[in-house]
Amino acid sequence: MSLPRQRTSTTSARRYPLPEPLPWAAVALPLAVAEDALARLDQHLATSPIRNGWCARTDFADACASLALQGDLILFEDLVLHDADRDRHAHSQELTRAHAILRSRRRIAAEPGWATSPTRLAALSDDPDGAGG
Repeated sequence: MSLPRQRTSTTSARRYPLPEPLPWAAVALPLAVAEDALARLDQHLATSPIRNGWCARTDFADACASLALQGDLILFEDLVLHDADRDRHAHSQELTRAHAILRSRRRIAAEPGWATSPTRLAALSDDPDGAGG
């Protein structure tokens, strides 16, 4: 019995084995269910009074997660305090990078065409921090 070949997806710090070929039959239904749930959430948030707070919180969470994928831990609370200019201690390089990602997400939400221009796409892809200038 031979094991299926695996390809490897690489982030800066970790390797994730991916089966070859991908088991689409096994993942298609869960992906469709997740897609439907996200569409319903998006529809509910469109008219919800908590929409702005939800979006702000997910921006913070995404900035922390982006750095976690690079192997850096940023506490959610530290990023919130740094954004409000209420730092508890001297900020680190990682916290500064997370804040740059947060600012980029806010700018993309405020100006949808900003990130899709050729110069901005190049800037965002060349900048590992996601700051994009």
